[in-house]
Amino acid sequence: MFWNINTIGKRLFLSFSILAVNVIIISALSYHFISRTKNIYELTKRIEDERIQIERLLKLDLDFLRFETINQEFYKTNRSGILVQRDSLYTIILREAILLNNVMFDYNLGVGKNFDSINQTLQTYNTTFSKVKEKIIYRGFKDYGVEGRMRKFAHELEEHSNEISMIEILSLRRHEKDYFLRKEEHYKTKFNTFADSLIRKLNSEHSFVVHLLQSYRDNFNQLAALDEAIGLVPTQGLMGELNSNTDELSDQLTSLVTLTDARANSIIRQSLVTCISIGLSAIVISFVLTYVTALRLTRPIKKLSNSIGKFMVTQGLNEDELKESDVTNEIHSLSNAYIKLTRKLKTQFDEIQRKSQLLEKRNAELQKLNEELDRFIYSSAHDLKSPLASMAGLVHLAKREMDVPEHGHYFDRMQSSIDKMEGFIRDITDYAKNKRQQIKPEKINLQAIVSDIFQSFQFIPQADLITKNIRISNGEFYTDKTRLEIILKNLISNAIRYADFEKTSPFISIEATIQKNSTTIKVEDNGIGIAEEHIYKIFDMFYRASDYAKGSGIGLFLVRESAKMLRGTIAVESELQKGTTFILTLPSLDKVNVNQLPESVPIKFLTAS
Repeated sequence: MFWNINTIGKRLFLSFSILAVNVIIISALSYHFISRTKNIYELTKRIEDERIQIERLLKLDLDFLRFETINQEFYKTNRSGILVQRDSLYTIILREAILLNNVMFDYNLGVGKNFDSINQTLQTYNTTFSKVKEKIIYRGFKDYGVEGRMRKFAHELEEHSNEISMIEILSLRRHEKDYFLRKEEHYKTKFNTFADSLIRKLNSEHSFVVHLLQSYRDNFNQLAALDEAIGLVPTQGLMGELNSNTDELSDQLTSLVTLTDARANSIIRQSLVTCISIGLSAIVISFVLTYVTALRLTRPIKKLSNSIGKFMVTQGLNEDELKESDVTNEIHSLSNAYIKLTRKLKTQFDEIQRKSQLLEKRNAELQKLNEELDRFIYSSAHDLKSPLASMAGLVHLAKREMDVPEHGHYFDRMQSSIDKMEGFIRDITDYAKNKRQQIKPEKINLQAIVSDIFQSFQFIPQADLITKNIRISNGEFYTDKTRLEIILKNLISNAIRYADFEKTSPFISIEATIQKNSTTIKVEDNGIGIAEEHIYKIFDMFYRASDYAKGSGIGLFLVRESAKMLRGTIAVESELQKGTTFILTLPSLDKVNVNQLPESVPIKFLTAS
């Protein structure tokens, strides 16, 4: 039924629908896996937090036993900030334990029994701690509790030293202190034996002192019994039970965290394997269906493409090859259209071939003409330079021999015209060189080049009135020397020609910053400047900003073309009557095949500051 669908659109829609269903299935599985993994990790984190809370509870209990048991204010008020925190934390732990137990049941981590054991141990621990706390409070410290009463009776005995010897009282107190300091039974026995002997020795006349002795002895024994119940050493009594519960709780917590991590990783691995298996199955099914669909769609297209290839090579077409019954309507229409097209193309190929041959002939003629034009430019430049040089010499001789002051300006104009013609010939020659010669990068001494250019222009009228400021940083710089000289000569020449000698200190500033990958050269003057309406055309060939321009109109055009060949940029900023600044930026051409790089777009216009 699927292959009876006779349009590409319907077949593609069906294939993409199958693909979309598979994508949805994979996305849903991925979301389920990520969500489940996230929830499990959150659960393990909550279990870890519960463990940390329990350890914090143990620390608070330890702080209570270390600090509050020797704090008289605690025994006076029976209030402790540590116990308040401890009881609040214990309530939080129990509430979180109930919540965690329910969540673990939902995720089937298999650690419910371990968690129940921890809760039971925690409750046992809390009960034991409550007993310890009650006995500690009842025992008291210094002036409070049983110890306080015992001390009170001891002090009252000391006040009746006229009825009982102070030495006997001190001996009795020494046995008391030895017992509570060393926790040894024979000191307790010594205390009771000595106290009983003193009681027997006193007669009925000293009944009040006897009462004090008996009360002192009874409170001593009660205090000793409390200490034994609490625990004389950490392994005995209630403290022993408390430490045992603490160790058991710590072991259970460590075991729970380890088991929880292992169970969580196991569930995540199982979920991942399941998701990957279902996802891979969906992908395989999708690929198979897509491949079958693509094969049925592309087979007639491939046959049509092969026919096109044969036609392009042999200019012939076997129309029977394109006839196939099981193709879509679009392919059938395309085959018929192609047959019609090939019939028309065959007649056009012959015409194209004839015109191609004619074009190749014209191209060869044009290349020959360009070569002849280059030879003509160089020959003409050479032939024109000789008579111009002779003419310049004759003008110079005529000016000296005639020596008529009123005719001197004619000779000056003639010399100026000769100089302009020589400059024009030089510019045309430079243009031809720039276009035809390959780039030849070499190490550049920029300081020497600039100095030579200024030296060559020293005989231009009034050039000596211009201040030259040259600031060039040290560093290696590679570029084509000939083209760099063309750029700098034209920029410096224009700066001299269009200097404003009405200003108090005309200047030309050359500033160069040489870096590893590029060099920036700034040529600045305070000459007559360029009007805004002309600045966007100054790089055009033969363009002059005014009828009084002194150049040939090709200099800045050469600057633009040379910068383009050097893969650099030239930026200009100018304001009338203020001056002009050109900023040339060139890449270093060391270790670069510049002739394989695309030419740059060299011109940038800056807003006048």
